Amino acid sequence: MQTFYEPAGAAREYAPLALNLYNGCSHGCTYCYAPACVRRSREDFRTNVAPRKGIIEAIRKSLKKEVPKKTVLLSFTSDPYQPLEYWEKVTYCALQEMDGKGMDVAILTKSDLVFRDFKVIAENGWHLGTTLTCGSVSLEKEYEHGVKTSTGCRIQMIKEAERNFGIKTFVSLEPVISESSLACILESLDILRLASGVRIGKWNYSEEAKKINWEHVLQMSLDFAKRTGHKVYIKDALAKHGDVPKELRVRPFG
Repeated sequence: MQTFYEPAGAAREYAPLALNLYNGCSHGCTYCYAPACVRRSREDFRTNVAPRKGIIEAIRKSLKKEVPKKTVLLSFTSDPYQPLEYWEKVTYCALQEMDGKGMDVAILTKSDLVFRDFKVIAENGWHLGTTLTCGSVSLEKEYEHGVKTSTGCRIQMIKEAERNFGIKTFVSLEPVISESSLACILESLDILRLASGVRIGKWNYSEEAKKINWEHVLQMSLDFAKRTGHKVYIKDALAKHGDVPKELRVRPFG
């Protein structure tokens, strides 16, 4: 069974290695790219969710042979803390296997269930990130109807991780679904330290995305980076819409 692997394409812009723990994701975000990546319908991907069979034993065996030297992201094709994690505890068990191995791990989640694992994340010096897409409750209901943790709560989650646990945090602003939402979210990030940076990316493969002025989105992103001093990475697809300074094109985690 494949455990740690090197992603390709746009996924490689987030981390050099990845680990997927679940098949499917019940969040059901309408902008999600994952169903197409794994060739499943959105409905099937949202409703037929399960832990990857034998994944914990596979991780254990893999780590006995070799410990990854590059950053591993959890995960690209599902949220590692979606509701099923409450009782399956696959992510919890995976982190226990990686605990103390000297690995560099980055976790990307929209769920405050990650509070449970703050201690092990902090003790290992790992990274914690969240995705922020919607600038209002109405948009959350439209685009992220299966997500239980609101945008505001995710921001507070990251804030607590930074200030009370010393965790290195990051934020994914991808996809940008509207210029007004992006403006609202960017303003909210001033209260955060975000030692592991901000990633900003386009909304691809959507008819709605064609209505967005991507040159304006890029300029908003550049202005944000200059104003806040946050470590910002402009993803490839967005960077094509203008001139981006070299320091904003350095891939996160190498």
